[in-house]
Amino acid sequence: MTNLKELYRALAAWDVWWAIAMDDVLARYRRTALGPLWIVFAQAAFVAGLYILHKSLFAAGGDQWRYLLYLSASMPVWSLLSSLLLDGSTALLRAKGFIESYPLPMPIYIVRSIVASFVMFLHMLLVYLVVLLIVRPTFEPSMLLAVPGLAIVMLFGLGITLLLAPLSARYRDVAPALAAGMNLMFVLSPVFWKPTAEQKAQWLLQINPFYHLLEVVRTPLSGGQIEPHNWGVAGGIAVVSLIAGVIVFGRTRSTISYWI
Repeated sequence: MTNLKELYRALAAWDVWWAIAMDDVLARYRRTALGPLWIVFAQAAFVAGLYILHKSLFAAGGDQWRYLLYLSASMPVWSLLSSLLLDGSTALLRAKGFIESYPLPMPIYIVRSIVASFVMFLHMLLVYLVVLLIVRPTFEPSMLLAVPGLAIVMLFGLGITLLLAPLSARYRDVAPALAAGMNLMFVLSPVFWKPTAEQKAQWLLQINPFYHLLEVVRTPLSGGQIEPHNWGVAGGIAVVSLIAGVIVFGRTRSTISYWI
């Protein structure tokens, strides 16, 4: 119960974690002319490169544009999921100086990492918005379903960061192992390739948690219809990760300061 109260106090201290998160984002591009706009240009270049590479595999006309919209919606969501795991796993290690210097609730540094990842996602989403205006200038109400989908992803991010950050502080092999695993999952997950109906029914895709978390945000953004089981699985993953994260963080809270 004490750890839940600390988590609540950390969430309530929005001015602290917001300021630190913004400093994290700006620090990556400090002393550059364009600042965070480099995130947008890097995302645009990556999407354009994949689109040109795969353009010959798709029929001419509308299918090409639909694939571009699909790709521009997929990449920001995947980048968010990847950042939640990779940056989240090192959230406490990166906060070593703060933890040793200030008597703040430790979950603040968990929330800080999640917020920074979300801000980066918003920057990357600008490329999708430009593509959307070109491909489908009319707004469809079904696109708003991306909002509850994004809420599920952020809940997953909170849980998985609470789980991985203490483990990464204790076992330094966790972060590089996650980086290697995410490279594999990027290929196995339908980020730059569109699964057919037959592929969606395959067990390899159905047991992939990133597939379901991608679908609940990416599908409405690209103008598709989310299958009901994607909602159920993605929501279940978020709840389980949150419960596991609260348990692990609570049991390791007293020793984290020694591990970092």
